[in-house]
Amino acid sequence: MKKMWVGLILLLVPLVVNAKSAYWQDYFENLDGDGILDNYGTWCGGSYQYGGYTQWQDIKRGYLLEMGGCGDMSMPNLFYPTYFTKGNIYHDVVNGKVKSSDESILTGELKPYDYAEEKKNFEEYVKDFNALTYEEFIAPLKQDFEEEAAKYPTKPTWWEYNGYETEPKTWWEAYGFTSEPQNAVVVTSHAHDIGNAYLTVSADNKNDIKITWEMKAVDDVEPDGITDILNDLDRYQSVMDEEEECQYGIGDAICKPYNFRISSSSEDQDLSKLIKALKGKDITVLFVNYSGAISSSYFLNGKDITEEVEEGFNYNHNISMETSIEKENIEQLVEAEDKIFIDFAYHGSLPAPYTVSIDLSGYILNSFYKKYEPEYQCDKYPDEEDAHWECMDKLNEVVYTKLNDYFKNTKLTLLYYNPETKQMEVIKKDILASESGIVELTFDHFSSYVLVGDYQLLDAPKASENIPSVPKTSDNIGYVMSTLFIGLSGILLAVKMKKCKE
Repeated sequence: MKKMWVGLILLLVPLVVNAKSAYWQDYFENLDGDGILDNYGTWCGGSYQYGGYTQWQDIKRGYLLEMGGCGDMSMPNLFYPTYFTKGNIYHDVVNGKVKSSDESILTGELKPYDYAEEKKNFEEYVKDFNALTYEEFIAPLKQDFEEEAAKYPTKPTWWEYNGYETEPKTWWEAYGFTSEPQNAVVVTSHAHDIGNAYLTVSADNKNDIKITWEMKAVDDVEPDGITDILNDLDRYQSVMDEEEECQYGIGDAICKPYNFRISSSSEDQDLSKLIKALKGKDITVLFVNYSGAISSSYFLNGKDITEEVEEGFNYNHNISMETSIEKENIEQLVEAEDKIFIDFAYHGSLPAPYTVSIDLSGYILNSFYKKYEPEYQCDKYPDEEDAHWECMDKLNEVVYTKLNDYFKNTKLTLLYYNPETKQMEVIKKDILASESGIVELTFDHFSSYVLVGDYQLLDAPKASENIPSVPKTSDNIGYVMSTLFIGLSGILLAVKMKKCKE
Protein backbone atom coordinates (compact mmCIF):
# COMPACT_ATOMS: atom_id res chain seq x y z
CA MET A 1 0.00 0.00 0.00
CA LYS A 2 1.35 3.41 -0.97
CA LYS A 3 1.87 5.73 1.98
CA MET A 4 0.34 9.21 1.98
CA TRP A 5 2.22 12.03 3.71
CA VAL A 6 -0.29 14.69 4.75
CA GLY A 7 1.06 18.09 5.77
CA LEU A 8 4.27 16.70 7.33
CA ILE A 9 6.67 19.40 8.45
CA LEU A 10 10.29 18.35 8.82
CA LEU A 11 12.33 20.21 11.37
CA LEU A 12 15.98 19.43 10.74
CA VAL A 13 17.96 21.05 13.52
CA PRO A 14 21.49 22.02 12.44
CA LEU A 15 24.13 19.73 13.92
CA VAL A 16 26.71 22.51 14.26
CA VAL A 17 26.11 23.77 17.78
CA ASN A 18 27.92 25.79 20.40
CA ALA A 19 29.01 23.02 22.74
CA LYS A 20 31.31 24.39 25.44
CA SER A 21 33.60 21.36 25.65
CA ALA A 22 35.74 20.72 22.59
CA TYR A 23 36.50 17.22 23.87
CA TRP A 24 32.87 16.16 24.28
CA GLN A 25 31.84 17.80 21.01
CA ASP A 26 34.49 15.71 19.21
CA TYR A 27 33.58 12.63 21.23
CA PHE A 28 29.96 12.65 20.12
CA GLU A 29 30.78 13.65 16.55
CA ASN A 30 32.93 10.53 16.31
CA LEU A 31 30.07 8.28 17.37
CA ASP A 32 28.55 6.25 14.53
CA GLY A 33 26.15 8.59 12.76
CA ASP A 34 27.62 11.94 13.91
CA GLY A 35 26.51 11.88 17.51
CA ILE A 36 23.39 9.75 17.06
CA LEU A 37 22.49 8.20 20.40
CA ASP A 38 21.33 4.59 20.71
CA ASN A 39 17.81 3.95 21.89
CA TYR A 40 16.80 0.61 23.33
CA GLY A 41 17.04 -2.35 20.92
CA THR A 42 15.33 -5.72 20.71
CA TRP A 43 18.39 -7.79 21.64
CA CYS A 44 22.06 -7.30 22.38
CA GLY A 45 24.27 -8.08 19.41
CA GLY A 46 23.85 -8.46 15.68
CA SER A 47 24.63 -6.04 12.86
CA TYR A 48 21.62 -3.77 13.15
CA GLN A 49 21.29 -0.52 15.03
CA TYR A 50 19.29 0.04 18.21
CA GLY A 51 16.01 1.93 18.08
CA GLY A 52 12.60 1.30 16.59
CA TYR A 53 8.86 1.71 16.99
CA THR A 54 7.87 3.67 20.08
CA GLN A 55 4.44 4.55 21.41
CA TRP A 56 3.51 8.24 21.55
CA GLN A 57 4.43 8.93 25.15
CA ASP A 58 7.18 10.49 27.26
CA ILE A 59 10.33 8.39 27.49
CA LYS A 60 13.66 8.66 29.28
CA ARG A 61 16.96 7.45 27.91
CA GLY A 62 20.28 7.05 29.67
CA TYR A 63 23.65 7.21 27.98
CA LEU A 64 26.31 6.24 30.50
CA LEU A 65 29.89 6.59 29.34
CA GLU A 66 31.39 3.47 30.82
CA MET A 67 32.57 0.03 29.81
CA GLY A 68 30.07 -2.80 29.52
CA GLY A 69 28.86 -5.72 27.46
CA CYS A 70 26.04 -8.15 27.04
CA GLY A 71 24.84 -11.06 24.98
CA ASP A 72 23.31 -14.47 25.46
CA MET A 73 23.61 -17.27 22.95
CA SER A 74 20.46 -17.39 20.79
CA MET A 75 19.13 -20.27 18.76
CA PRO A 76 20.26 -20.19 15.13
CA ASN A 77 18.07 -19.21 12.17
CA LEU A 78 15.56 -17.22 14.22
CA PHE A 79 13.80 -14.16 12.84
CA TYR A 80 14.48 -10.93 14.68
CA PRO A 81 12.03 -8.04 14.08
CA THR A 82 14.94 -5.65 13.77
CA TYR A 83 14.56 -1.90 13.38
CA PHE A 84 17.31 -0.37 11.30
CA THR A 85 17.49 2.98 13.03
CA LYS A 86 18.81 4.38 16.28
CA GLY A 87 15.88 6.75 16.56
CA ASN A 88 12.30 6.56 17.82
CA ILE A 89 9.67 5.65 15.18
CA TYR A 90 6.16 7.06 15.56
CA HIS A 91 3.04 6.35 13.46
CA ASP A 92 0.20 8.60 12.30
CA VAL A 93 2.19 11.83 12.61
CA VAL A 94 0.96 14.94 10.79
CA ASN A 95 2.91 18.22 10.91
CA GLY A 96 5.59 16.69 13.11
CA LYS A 97 8.10 18.97 14.82
CA VAL A 98 10.95 18.50 17.28
CA LYS A 99 12.64 21.07 19.53
CA SER A 100 15.55 20.79 21.98
CA SER A 101 15.63 22.17 25.52
CA ASP A 102 19.39 22.84 25.19
CA GLU A 103 20.97 22.69 21.74
CA SER A 104 24.50 22.80 23.19
CA ILE A 105 23.81 19.35 24.65
CA LEU A 106 21.23 17.76 22.37
CA THR A 107 19.52 18.37 19.03
CA GLY A 108 16.78 16.42 17.29
CA GLU A 109 16.00 15.45 13.72
CA LEU A 110 12.54 14.41 12.46
CA LYS A 111 11.98 12.86 9.02
CA PRO A 112 9.73 10.30 7.26
CA TYR A 113 10.37 6.60 7.82
CA ASP A 114 9.46 4.09 5.11
CA TYR A 115 10.41 0.76 6.76
CA ALA A 116 12.32 -0.29 3.61
CA GLU A 117 15.05 -2.06 5.57
CA GLU A 118 12.58 -3.84 7.83
CA LYS A 119 10.66 -5.12 4.80
CA LYS A 120 13.93 -6.30 3.23
CA ASN A 121 14.92 -7.99 6.51
CA PHE A 122 11.67 -9.98 6.56
CA GLU A 123 11.75 -11.00 2.90
CA GLU A 124 15.40 -12.10 2.97
CA TYR A 125 14.90 -14.10 6.16
CA VAL A 126 11.94 -16.04 4.74
CA LYS A 127 13.84 -16.70 1.51
CA ASP A 128 16.96 -17.89 3.31
CA PHE A 129 15.09 -20.05 5.81
CA ASN A 130 13.04 -21.76 3.11
CA ALA A 131 16.24 -22.51 1.18
CA LEU A 132 17.75 -24.44 4.12
CA THR A 133 17.84 -28.22 3.88
CA TYR A 134 16.85 -30.13 6.99
CA GLU A 135 20.49 -31.01 7.60
CA GLU A 136 21.52 -27.35 7.35
CA PHE A 137 18.71 -26.39 9.71
CA ILE A 138 19.31 -29.05 12.37
CA ALA A 139 23.14 -29.11 12.48
CA PRO A 140 23.67 -25.86 14.47
CA LEU A 141 20.81 -26.80 16.82
CA LYS A 142 22.39 -30.17 17.59
CA GLN A 143 25.68 -28.48 18.30
CA ASP A 144 24.48 -25.99 20.94
CA PHE A 145 20.79 -26.73 21.66
CA GLU A 146 20.30 -30.49 21.87
CA GLU A 147 16.93 -30.33 23.67
CA GLU A 148 15.53 -27.95 21.06
CA ALA A 149 16.92 -30.06 18.23
CA ALA A 150 14.99 -33.09 19.53
CA LYS A 151 11.73 -31.19 18.90
CA TYR A 152 12.32 -31.14 15.15
CA PRO A 153 12.48 -34.59 13.51
CA THR A 154 11.59 -32.72 10.31
CA LYS A 155 12.15 -29.14 9.23
CA PRO A 156 9.41 -26.81 10.51
CA THR A 157 8.00 -23.81 8.69
CA TRP A 158 9.78 -20.57 9.41
CA TRP A 159 6.82 -19.12 11.28
CA GLU A 160 6.23 -22.23 13.42
CA TYR A 161 9.92 -22.23 14.34
CA ASN A 162 9.60 -18.59 15.45
CA GLY A 163 6.48 -19.20 17.56
CA TYR A 164 3.84 -17.57 15.36
CA GLU A 165 0.39 -19.18 15.60
CA THR A 166 -0.38 -18.43 11.94
CA GLU A 167 1.84 -17.44 9.06
CA PRO A 168 2.44 -13.68 8.75
CA LYS A 169 1.88 -12.73 5.11
CA THR A 170 3.50 -9.30 5.31
CA TRP A 171 6.51 -7.73 6.94
CA TRP A 172 4.32 -5.61 9.22
CA GLU A 173 2.44 -8.66 10.49
CA ALA A 174 5.80 -10.32 11.23
CA TYR A 175 6.75 -7.20 13.21
CA GLY A 176 3.58 -7.41 15.28
CA PHE A 177 1.57 -4.59 13.70
CA THR A 178 -2.16 -5.10 13.00
CA SER A 179 -2.02 -2.91 9.88
CA GLU A 180 0.59 -1.33 7.67
CA PRO A 181 2.01 1.79 9.39
CA GLN A 182 0.87 5.14 8.00
CA ASN A 183 2.58 8.52 8.25
CA ALA A 184 5.57 7.07 10.09
CA VAL A 185 8.38 9.37 11.20
CA VAL A 186 11.65 8.81 13.00
CA VAL A 187 13.04 11.18 15.62
CA THR A 188 16.82 10.91 15.96
CA SER A 189 18.75 12.30 18.93
CA HIS A 190 22.13 13.93 18.27
CA ALA A 191 24.39 14.52 21.28
CA HIS A 192 26.98 17.31 21.45
CA ASP A 193 27.92 17.37 25.12
CA ILE A 194 27.28 15.43 28.31
CA GLY A 195 24.47 16.67 30.49
CA ASN A 196 20.69 16.51 30.85
CA ALA A 197 18.41 17.70 28.04
CA TYR A 198 15.20 16.70 26.31
CA LEU A 199 13.51 16.84 22.93
CA THR A 200 9.90 17.98 22.68
CA VAL A 201 8.03 16.24 19.85
CA SER A 202 4.72 17.67 18.66
CA ALA A 203 2.14 16.84 15.95
CA ASP A 204 -1.41 17.74 14.95
CA ASN A 205 -4.10 16.28 17.20
CA LYS A 206 -1.51 14.88 19.66
CA ASN A 207 -0.25 16.04 23.03
CA ASP A 208 3.41 17.06 23.10
CA ILE A 209 5.79 14.36 24.33
CA LYS A 210 9.36 14.49 25.63
CA ILE A 211 12.41 12.33 24.90
CA THR A 212 14.66 12.99 27.89
CA TRP A 213 18.35 12.11 27.81
CA GLU A 214 20.73 11.85 30.77
CA MET A 215 24.32 11.59 29.56
CA LYS A 216 26.81 11.02 32.36
CA ALA A 217 30.52 10.35 32.47
CA VAL A 218 31.66 7.84 35.07
CA ASP A 219 34.01 5.02 34.11
CA ASP A 220 36.91 4.91 31.68
CA VAL A 221 36.65 8.46 30.40
CA GLU A 222 39.72 9.88 28.70
CA PRO A 223 41.72 12.38 30.82
CA ASP A 224 40.90 15.28 28.47
CA GLY A 225 37.18 14.64 28.98
CA ILE A 226 37.55 14.65 32.76
CA THR A 227 39.69 17.80 32.53
CA ASP A 228 36.96 19.66 30.66
CA ILE A 229 34.46 18.66 33.35
CA LEU A 230 36.76 19.77 36.17
CA ASN A 231 37.36 23.13 34.48
CA ASP A 232 33.61 23.85 34.33
CA LEU A 233 32.08 22.19 37.39
CA ASP A 234 29.05 24.48 37.52
CA ARG A 235 28.01 23.25 34.10
CA TYR A 236 28.81 19.58 34.64
CA GLN A 237 27.84 19.05 38.28
CA SER A 238 24.68 17.16 37.26
CA VAL A 239 26.62 14.54 35.28
CA MET A 240 28.87 13.50 38.16
CA ASP A 241 28.03 10.44 40.22
CA GLU A 242 29.94 8.86 43.07
CA GLU A 243 30.75 5.22 42.42
CA GLU A 244 32.65 2.59 44.43
CA GLU A 245 35.57 0.42 43.49
CA CYS A 246 35.57 -2.84 45.42
CA GLN A 247 38.42 -5.32 45.67
CA TYR A 248 37.25 -8.82 46.42
CA GLY A 249 39.26 -11.59 47.96
CA ILE A 250 38.79 -14.29 50.57
CA GLY A 251 37.49 -11.85 53.20
CA ASP A 252 35.27 -8.78 53.17
CA ALA A 253 35.48 -6.54 50.13
CA ILE A 254 37.42 -3.28 50.43
CA CYS A 255 35.39 -0.51 48.79
CA LYS A 256 36.31 3.14 48.24
CA PRO A 257 34.36 5.96 46.53
CA TYR A 258 35.45 7.78 43.39
CA ASN A 259 33.98 10.21 40.84
CA PHE A 260 35.94 9.29 37.71
CA ARG A 261 37.92 6.24 36.67
CA ILE A 262 40.83 5.77 34.29
CA SER A 263 41.89 2.23 33.43
CA SER A 264 45.25 1.04 32.15
CA SER A 265 46.58 4.35 30.91
CA SER A 266 49.24 4.12 28.20
CA GLU A 267 52.81 5.35 28.58
CA ASP A 268 52.21 8.32 26.29
CA GLN A 269 49.01 9.42 28.05
CA ASP A 270 49.51 12.90 29.49
CA LEU A 271 47.81 13.46 32.86
CA SER A 272 49.39 16.85 33.63
CA LYS A 273 46.35 18.94 32.56
CA LEU A 274 44.05 16.63 34.52
CA ILE A 275 46.19 16.94 37.67
CA LYS A 276 46.22 20.74 37.35
CA ALA A 277 42.42 20.89 36.93
CA LEU A 278 41.86 18.45 39.81
CA LYS A 279 44.06 20.29 42.31
CA GLY A 280 42.13 21.72 45.26
CA LYS A 281 38.80 20.10 44.36
CA ASP A 282 37.10 17.51 46.56
CA ILE A 283 36.82 15.08 43.65
CA THR A 284 38.47 11.68 43.39
CA VAL A 285 39.93 10.04 40.30
CA LEU A 286 40.58 6.31 40.41
CA PHE A 287 43.52 4.92 38.43
CA VAL A 288 43.29 1.16 37.86
CA ASN A 289 45.83 -1.16 36.29
CA TYR A 290 45.26 -4.81 35.41
CA SER A 291 48.09 -7.17 34.55
CA GLY A 292 47.63 -10.91 34.63
CA ALA A 293 46.25 -12.01 37.99
CA ILE A 294 47.27 -8.79 39.75
CA SER A 295 45.47 -5.45 39.88
CA SER A 296 46.42 -2.18 41.51
CA SER A 297 44.26 0.80 42.46
CA TYR A 298 45.23 4.39 43.23
CA PHE A 299 42.70 6.98 44.45
CA LEU A 300 43.72 10.62 43.99
CA ASN A 301 41.59 13.38 45.57
CA GLY A 302 42.19 16.92 44.37
CA LYS A 303 42.48 18.29 47.91
CA ASP A 304 45.49 16.03 48.51
CA ILE A 305 47.47 17.45 45.59
CA THR A 306 50.34 19.64 46.82
CA GLU A 307 52.80 19.59 43.93
CA GLU A 308 52.71 20.55 40.26
CA VAL A 309 53.60 17.92 37.68
CA GLU A 310 55.48 18.17 34.43
CA GLU A 311 53.97 17.66 30.98
CA GLY A 312 53.82 13.96 30.14
CA PHE A 313 53.20 12.81 33.72
CA ASN A 314 51.25 9.55 34.13
CA TYR A 315 50.79 6.54 36.41
CA ASN A 316 51.34 3.90 33.77
CA HIS A 317 52.94 0.69 34.96
CA ASN A 318 53.38 -2.84 33.70
CA ILE A 319 53.18 -5.85 36.01
CA SER A 320 55.29 -8.85 35.12
CA MET A 321 56.88 -11.87 36.77
CA GLU A 322 59.53 -12.21 34.09
CA THR A 323 60.82 -8.79 33.13
CA SER A 324 61.95 -5.57 34.79
CA ILE A 325 64.45 -2.89 33.88
CA GLU A 326 66.24 -3.62 37.17
CA LYS A 327 65.61 -7.35 37.42
CA GLU A 328 69.28 -8.35 37.28
CA ASN A 329 70.34 -5.86 39.97
CA ILE A 330 67.50 -6.72 42.35
CA GLU A 331 68.14 -10.46 42.10
CA GLN A 332 71.72 -9.90 43.22
CA LEU A 333 70.52 -8.16 46.39
CA VAL A 334 67.46 -10.10 47.57
CA GLU A 335 67.07 -13.85 47.43
CA ALA A 336 63.47 -14.93 46.78
CA GLU A 337 61.85 -17.77 44.90
CA ASP A 338 59.29 -15.82 42.83
CA LYS A 339 59.19 -12.23 41.67
CA ILE A 340 56.51 -9.81 40.58
CA PHE A 341 57.72 -6.65 38.86
CA ILE A 342 55.74 -3.47 38.22
CA ASP A 343 57.47 -0.93 36.00
CA PHE A 344 56.48 2.75 36.06
CA ALA A 345 57.55 5.32 33.46
CA TYR A 346 57.00 9.07 33.80
CA HIS A 347 58.58 12.53 33.86
CA GLY A 348 58.47 14.83 36.85
CA SER A 349 57.54 14.73 40.52
CA LEU A 350 54.49 13.23 42.25
CA PRO A 351 51.51 15.56 42.81
CA ALA A 352 50.65 13.88 46.14
CA PRO A 353 51.74 10.94 48.30
CA TYR A 354 51.17 7.80 46.26
CA THR A 355 49.01 5.25 48.11
CA VAL A 356 48.59 2.19 45.93
CA SER A 357 46.53 -0.89 46.76
CA ILE A 358 47.83 -4.04 45.13
CA ASP A 359 45.55 -7.07 44.99
CA LEU A 360 47.69 -10.18 45.34
CA SER A 361 44.82 -12.62 45.96
CA GLY A 362 44.59 -13.78 42.34
CA TYR A 363 48.30 -14.39 42.03
CA ILE A 364 48.62 -16.20 45.36
CA LEU A 365 45.52 -18.25 44.57
CA ASN A 366 46.97 -19.32 41.24
CA SER A 367 50.24 -20.21 42.94
CA PHE A 368 48.48 -22.58 45.35
CA TYR A 369 46.49 -24.17 42.53
CA LYS A 370 49.71 -24.82 40.62
CA LYS A 371 51.26 -26.32 43.75
CA TYR A 372 48.41 -28.66 44.76
CA GLU A 373 46.68 -29.51 41.47
CA PRO A 374 49.27 -32.19 40.50
CA GLU A 375 48.44 -33.99 43.76
CA TYR A 376 44.72 -34.19 42.89
CA GLN A 377 44.84 -34.32 39.06
CA CYS A 378 41.15 -33.48 38.63
CA ASP A 379 41.47 -33.49 34.84
CA LYS A 380 41.93 -37.26 34.88
CA TYR A 381 38.10 -37.56 34.90
CA PRO A 382 37.23 -36.10 31.47
CA ASP A 383 34.21 -38.37 31.02
CA GLU A 384 33.10 -38.49 34.66
CA GLU A 385 31.60 -35.12 35.48
CA ASP A 386 30.58 -35.99 39.05
CA ALA A 387 34.02 -37.36 39.88
CA HIS A 388 35.67 -34.31 38.33
CA TRP A 389 33.68 -31.82 40.42
CA GLU A 390 34.07 -33.89 43.59
CA CYS A 391 37.83 -33.71 43.02
CA MET A 392 37.64 -29.95 42.39
CA ASP A 393 35.69 -29.43 45.62
CA LYS A 394 38.47 -31.12 47.59
CA LEU A 395 41.16 -29.14 45.78
CA ASN A 396 39.32 -25.86 46.33
CA GLU A 397 38.95 -26.57 50.05
CA VAL A 398 42.71 -27.11 50.40
CA VAL A 399 43.65 -24.08 48.29
CA TYR A 400 41.34 -21.62 50.02
CA THR A 401 42.37 -22.87 53.47
CA LYS A 402 46.00 -22.22 52.53
CA LEU A 403 45.04 -18.82 51.13
CA ASN A 404 43.26 -17.80 54.36
CA ASP A 405 46.21 -18.90 56.48
CA TYR A 406 48.63 -17.15 54.17
CA PHE A 407 47.14 -13.66 54.42
CA LYS A 408 46.36 -14.05 58.11
CA ASN A 409 49.87 -15.04 59.19
CA THR A 410 52.36 -13.63 56.68
CA LYS A 411 54.28 -10.60 57.93
CA LEU A 412 56.06 -8.48 55.37
CA THR A 413 59.05 -6.15 55.40
CA LEU A 414 59.45 -3.06 53.25
CA LEU A 415 62.98 -2.56 51.96
CA TYR A 416 64.46 0.43 50.15
CA TYR A 417 66.99 0.11 47.34
CA ASN A 418 69.66 2.79 47.73
CA PRO A 419 70.98 3.61 44.24
CA GLU A 420 74.12 5.24 45.64
CA THR A 421 75.25 2.37 47.87
CA LYS A 422 73.49 -0.28 45.72
CA GLN A 423 72.20 -1.87 48.94
CA MET A 424 68.76 -2.73 50.37
CA GLU A 425 67.66 -0.85 53.53
CA VAL A 426 64.83 -1.82 55.90
CA ILE A 427 62.05 0.80 55.90
CA LYS A 428 59.19 -0.94 57.76
CA LYS A 429 58.63 -4.34 59.36
CA ASP A 430 55.60 -6.48 60.29
CA ILE A 431 53.35 -5.32 57.46
CA LEU A 432 50.20 -7.43 57.11
CA ALA A 433 48.08 -7.84 54.01
CA SER A 434 44.32 -7.63 54.45
CA GLU A 435 42.29 -10.83 54.68
CA SER A 436 41.31 -10.31 51.06
CA GLY A 437 44.94 -10.11 49.96
CA ILE A 438 45.34 -6.36 49.54
CA VAL A 439 48.70 -4.75 50.25
CA GLU A 440 48.52 -0.96 50.64
CA LEU A 441 51.73 1.08 50.44
CA THR A 442 52.25 4.85 50.59
CA PHE A 443 55.22 6.69 49.05
CA ASP A 444 55.98 10.40 48.94
CA HIS A 445 58.26 9.79 45.97
CA PHE A 446 59.22 6.86 43.78
CA SER A 447 62.50 5.16 44.46
CA SER A 448 63.40 1.49 44.76
CA TYR A 449 61.42 -0.54 47.27
CA VAL A 450 61.05 -4.24 47.98
CA LEU A 451 58.25 -5.82 49.99
CA VAL A 452 59.19 -9.30 51.12
CA GLY A 453 57.98 -12.13 53.32
CA ASP A 454 60.64 -14.79 53.87
CA TYR A 455 63.78 -13.40 52.29
CA GLN A 456 67.54 -13.17 52.54
CA LEU A 457 69.56 -10.05 51.82
CA LEU A 458 72.72 -10.64 49.84
CA ASP A 459 75.90 -8.59 49.72
CA ALA A 460 76.08 -6.20 46.79
CA PRO A 461 78.42 -7.30 43.99
CA LYS A 462 81.82 -5.76 44.51
CA ALA A 463 82.08 -4.26 41.06
CA SER A 464 78.56 -4.10 39.82
CA GLU A 465 78.10 -2.14 36.62
CA ASN A 466 74.48 -3.15 36.22
CA ILE A 467 72.87 0.19 37.10
CA PRO A 468 72.25 1.87 33.71
CA SER A 469 72.83 5.55 33.18
CA VAL A 470 69.89 7.93 33.40
CA PRO A 471 68.77 9.57 30.16
CA LYS A 472 68.07 13.29 30.45
CA THR A 473 65.33 15.38 28.97
CA SER A 474 65.87 18.78 27.38
CA ASP A 475 64.81 20.52 30.60
CA ASN A 476 67.11 18.34 32.72
CA ILE A 477 64.23 16.52 34.42
CA GLY A 478 65.03 12.86 35.00
CA TYR A 479 63.18 10.19 33.13
CA VAL A 480 61.76 7.94 35.81
CA MET A 481 61.44 4.22 35.39
CA SER A 482 60.12 2.52 38.53
CA THR A 483 59.91 -1.15 39.29
CA LEU A 484 57.65 -2.44 42.05
CA PHE A 485 58.45 -5.91 43.17
CA ILE A 486 56.45 -7.78 45.96
CA GLY A 487 57.53 -10.97 47.71
CA LEU A 488 55.25 -12.94 50.01
CA SER A 489 56.87 -16.13 51.36
CA GLY A 490 59.24 -15.95 48.48
CA ILE A 491 56.97 -13.71 46.45
CA LEU A 492 58.82 -10.47 45.87
CA LEU A 493 57.51 -7.06 44.93
CA ALA A 494 59.89 -4.19 44.14
CA VAL A 495 59.42 -0.64 43.00
CA LYS A 496 62.27 0.83 40.95
CA MET A 497 62.77 4.41 39.87
CA LYS A 498 65.65 6.33 38.34
CA LYS A 499 66.10 10.08 38.78
CA CYS A 500 68.87 12.28 37.52
CA LYS A 501 70.48 14.89 39.70
CA GLU A 502 69.67 18.49 39.09
